[in-house]
Amino acid sequence: MTTALPTPDVRRLCITPLADDASLNTFECGERDIDRNVERCCGWERSHRARLFCAYMPEVPEAYGFYCLGITASDSKELGQEFGAEIAEANDYRQYIPFVYVHYIAVRQEFQNQRIGTMLLGNMMQRCGHIVRNVGVLGIALHALTTRALKLYEGYGFRQFNELRYPLMVLPTQSLIDLTSGQFEA
Repeated sequence: MTTALPTPDVRRLCITPLADDASLNTFECGERDIDRNVERCCGWERSHRARLFCAYMPEVPEAYGFYCLGITASDSKELGQEFGAEIAEANDYRQYIPFVYVHYIAVRQEFQNQRIGTMLLGNMMQRCGHIVRNVGVLGIALHALTTRALKLYEGYGFRQFNELRYPLMVLPTQSLIDLTSGQFEA
């Protein structure tokens, strides 16, 4: 039997790399695709060079939310003719374009709508801002799993590129740099 997590004080939440796979053992956000793949995300840390970052309270060993980042390449055709052709031309007509890819971003179901997801998204964008300044990627890519998430990502400047069940969304490098400017300067 698991005990309920204490209500988090968002001012005290720390977002750090995954400390222990066990911190996500009882994680459920209510989105089926994420809930059934949490364990797989932990494995990606070791096998695919993806990184998990979790929102923890200092005295609580379980994560309140997490996001998973990796570097991947998308087929320029998936980005649409207009944008895909522009990207392919800018990348010497390479078929695959590199992105920082957000595999998942999620908050435990019982703690949603308490600004934890906004904190995770902001931290993820800051971290990605650092990555794009040091690695040759086009920006951040992700798939929106819900209409609500799609609208949230659009509010941060992500652009939708297809009409699939989970649409591909991209935030270009320059937009990310503009959003995170000053975050990493000495």
